[in-house]
Amino acid sequence: MMLVQMRGKAFSGRLLVAIAMLSLLPACSWLGLGRGEPTPPPLPPTVGGVSPRVAWSASIGNSGVGFQPAVVGSSVYAAAADGTVARFAASSGRIDWKVSAGQVLSAGVGASESIVVVASRDGDVIALNAADGRQAWKVAAGTEVLSTPSVGLNAVLVRVGDKVMSLEAATGKTRWTWQRALPTLVLRQPSPVAVAEVTTPAGSTGLVFAGLPGGRLVALDLETGALRWETAIAQPRGTNEIERIADVLGRPWVAGREVCATAYQGRVACQDALSGAPIWSRELPAWTGIAVDPKFAFVADDRGNLHGLRHTNGEQVWRQEALSLRRLSEPLSIGGSVLVGDRDGLVHWFSRESGAVQARSNLSGGPIQAPPVAAGNLAIVQTTRGAIVALATD
Repeated sequence: MMLVQMRGKAFSGRLLVAIAMLSLLPACSWLGLGRGEPTPPPLPPTVGGVSPRVAWSASIGNSGVGFQPAVVGSSVYAAAADGTVARFAASSGRIDWKVSAGQVLSAGVGASESIVVVASRDGDVIALNAADGRQAWKVAAGTEVLSTPSVGLNAVLVRVGDKVMSLEAATGKTRWTWQRALPTLVLRQPSPVAVAEVTTPAGSTGLVFAGLPGGRLVALDLETGALRWETAIAQPRGTNEIERIADVLGRPWVAGREVCATAYQGRVACQDALSGAPIWSRELPAWTGIAVDPKFAFVADDRGNLHGLRHTNGEQVWRQEALSLRRLSEPLSIGGSVLVGDRDGLVHWFSRESGAVQARSNLSGGPIQAPPVAAGNLAIVQTTRGAIVALATD
């Protein structure tokens, strides 16, 4: 389910009103308010090629769009809306610890070797020790944090309304805040930021990549928060505010000197991570963030089609239309397959090379809205009803 926020101009400060939208198609012919969703077409038969199985499963508690598992080394971290946070052994699903953050959570988890970070509905950013789950620090962000915190290079990065905040990973002390005014209408679920070390002619530098409403992608200096570059992934267009929504979706993908991102109803694009110079872009009405591997880039569109693009130039290699209207999750490339979850709790396996439907896993745990993540050769999936499932192939 997509959510939209609208800024109320008749109030002092900012009033954010959440509007549940059962569909947000390019033509926006309907909002789905008080109406049923269209019925997806029957699923096609699978052709084989992989035989997925459940390696292990566990329960964490009900969650939502802002909750996705995090994998660090041999551990999987997950959180639930009721405040539960847990660490699992990635290979077996053994629970190493399970604690309560003491608050209702709105997003989580970001993790490193030392800390696990979640955010509360009351606007607190909470860091737990990765070793035992004990609280390390808590910081008031000022308003509800809706996107997954990002942890890396000794920093914690969070999206707070129209701001990006950088906190010291060890103490929670605010290092800097970068702010940008929002358009009138934005997607309620802002994209998480990405933090990465990028090679420069003089060595390397830490950068923070943030996708913004209006289709903008910015790179900020990790140490100071200074704007390094800004580019348009997409340009808002249309005759009304809904049609003009062009927010960047998902966490930007970063590797080496390349950063890639998608924009809702807009484009998918890859840029030079150091300068922001375009590498390639392609018109595509994206619904999810992008998944990239050395050969391909994958993204689902707002009709439920899955696209396989050539990583080097964005050329379309295949398009799979079998999952129309199923509200797909962000894809995951793993082994010889690309995976997506859907609104019915199914995980679909496709050939990376051709897009052929290889297999289907029924997790029976509610819609899958969070991106699956890889833990070695396992795909870790979190459902909205609180199941954590590790899928393997023989």
